[in-house]
Amino acid sequence: MIPPIANTPVPAPPFAQQRILFFALVLGVVAMAGVIAFLTNEAGAAQPGEPPPEDLLGPYVVPVAAALAAAAFVVRGFLHGKADAAAGEARRRLRFRATFLPLALLEGGALFGLVAWLQARKEQPGLIAALVLLAGMLAIIPLQDRDEAAR
Repeated sequence: MIPPIANTPVPAPPFAQQRILFFALVLGVVAMAGVIAFLTNEAGAAQPGEPPPEDLLGPYVVPVAAALAAAAFVVRGFLHGKADAAAGEARRRLRFRATFLPLALLEGGALFGLVAWLQARKEQPGLIAALVLLAGMLAIIPLQDRDEAAR
């Protein structure tokens, strides 16, 4: 027999685990950028006399990156507002979500920029968009638990 699903919310992970998760998202983007840099410098770079590859994703990188960055910061602001109004464990869960969801949006945009860089074999605009979104990711990762004193 399968036990019934409880309607109790899952507590937020401890802050140290949250930081590990947040930085893992950042390191995934950095690792992919490193792999792409290696591939394009070794085997994937355009050879002299070879026609450049068609840039299929380049025109979409800036609009997608801008939309995802805007969405990330709107979601972050909305969830932080809800977290400030909450207390206890609900506040910790909402603070976690207020960082994790924007990081996921920014990571998606950064990875899209990196794929555009790989596909076009030129750094602009994909690499630039990825670096800007990566900087946004680093900017929103909390280094200290704001609720530590309340415990």
